[in-house]
Amino acid sequence: GATTIQVPWANASQSYLEDWDHDGVPNYADHYFGPGAESPFHVGAIQDEGHCLHDGSHEHDDNLAVINQQGSINNDQMLGDILVGDPVSELENYHHQEDDYSCAVASQREVIESITGLDIPEKVLADFAQANGWYAPDCGTSPSAMGNILEALGIPVVNSFNLTVDDIREALANGEKVIVGLNANEIWNPQVASDGLPLDQAVAGHAVQVTGMYQDDNEHWYMILNDTGIKDGGGEVVALKDFKNAWNDFGNQAVITMSNQQEVSHAC
Repeated sequence: GATTIQVPWANASQSYLEDWDHDGVPNYADHYFGPGAESPFHVGAIQDEGHCLHDGSHEHDDNLAVINQQGSINNDQMLGDILVGDPVSELENYHHQEDDYSCAVASQREVIESITGLDIPEKVLADFAQANGWYAPDCGTSPSAMGNILEALGIPVVNSFNLTVDDIREALANGEKVIVGLNANEIWNPQVASDGLPLDQAVAGHAVQVTGMYQDDNEHWYMILNDTGIKDGGGEVVALKDFKNAWNDFGNQAVITMSNQQEVSHAC
């Protein structure tokens, strides 16, 4: 049988794929927002494509900037004067996801390894999540279930929507771990409109760990990610405007560990 993780955790009373509004289409909105509730997500696209992606599902730029173990970006330009978090150390915990829709599982695996030092195989975590109704191999992890594996292993988290970049910055500054849901298309291949603002693109649901933020010498901010959806995605560097565009498509959701603070403050 499937490998399980023995923890004091009750099985979910209902599956996140249950068809709560009896429309014949089980979906994430039914579970998180209740029967018939409106959702900030593009539910149809998520249902069609799954919550997460894998390398090759969509085209992405092979020249994405990444940081290295020396704290430099791959074009040899050093990080700027302001750095929040410890993205260089988090490179040691990066793993490329093993299944098409397992990005949320793989991201939680990275956090577990970062906090406990234990590298639990992705399949063990995926089987455990699937047994509890938090993950389905053919569609991924529901937004409401992101972080459940961490909590089951004794790592307290808060799964919130409508957060701000300041919330992420505060969490990283306090040594917390952050996983966000976002649109992969808008970080892998960002497009810009004639007014210079990022363009909205087709929804491609994804989950990544945010490991740091930095400001370059021109005072431009960047997010640093461990992105399990692409090979060598540890230390992926994304411009703040592109990150915010992608993050907004999934309700500005973040799963934040709570080992060093009691609650996430919401910036106005």
